[in-house]
Amino acid sequence: MSDHSATSGVNMSSTNYSGTGTTSQVEDANLVAKYDNARVIASVLQTILLKNKSDEFKKKDTQQLAIVTLSHSGITFTVECGKQFQATAQLKASLFATYMFNPPPNEESIIFKINLSILMDCLNIFSGNNSSAYTAITIIQRSGQPFTVLLEENATQTSCSLKTMNCDAPLEFDIDCAPFNRLLVSAENLLEAFGEIDYSSQSVNIWISNPVPTQQAPNPPMFRLTTNGSAGSFQVEYGEELFEYKECNKPTITYSFPLALIQPAIKALAVTNKTRITMNAAGLLNFQHFIMTEEKKFPHLVEFYIVAQQDTNEMHMG
Repeated sequence: MSDHSATSGVNMSSTNYSGTGTTSQVEDANLVAKYDNARVIASVLQTILLKNKSDEFKKKDTQQLAIVTLSHSGITFTVECGKQFQATAQLKASLFATYMFNPPPNEESIIFKINLSILMDCLNIFSGNNSSAYTAITIIQRSGQPFTVLLEENATQTSCSLKTMNCDAPLEFDIDCAPFNRLLVSAENLLEAFGEIDYSSQSVNIWISNPVPTQQAPNPPMFRLTTNGSAGSFQVEYGEELFEYKECNKPTITYSFPLALIQPAIKALAVTNKTRITMNAAGLLNFQHFIMTEEKKFPHLVEFYIVAQQDTNEMHMG
């Protein structure tokens, strides 16, 4: 265990115990958050754990870092790839049975970075038992102290302390900074649409329009995906009937995006109920996945932002 801790930045210990953390751990903490099912938290965070073997994410497979933002509204985990990609998972304060946040004076949030891959390993320690694990998350200090996760099941408690690193705040993307087209669709239908494209392609062109029926085209498409891979050009399109809601400020917006950056958002559709997809005239794409986990209290929000590739020949709007 000592060798693993030294290389991965995590200290772990297990004891037979009945309780939710020692007094010394809790009394000076900036955050104490307790919830009775670690699998719910793990299932939400799994959606932003990038395992794509592409060049964009290859280096992150073994060292998947995430920016953690603690605030009165909850805990946010953010994964970024340069300035072209951002994935965010929110754990709202209302999710937890206990949520106590005490920021340092004159500050509203605490921001640091941890190894998300190691955190996922910690959350899944009891996963082989096919039962829920009580989870308490404690931050001892704002900086320089570990991110501590206590997992308790059947009077056995495991404590995981992850090394924290200083970092800047996550990038702030504003999808409303330019006119946009927005659609709401069931995740199942959107997953089926993306399942039709050619994944040997380097990019995918996404086309969202506000269809206007004519005599020549009584059912014009609203959503179109186009790829150019080893088998040639491939295109799939869907009409307005597929979507539950639309808000279109431009007749047509279409941009191309690196397929490798889109794939994490596509993968997350497998555990999503509904998705709101928005693309603006500046070339910013946003997926908002609403995930209903097993406790079915309320949907958890996982967001992806992807910036269009800089090829002006393929980026235009109507």
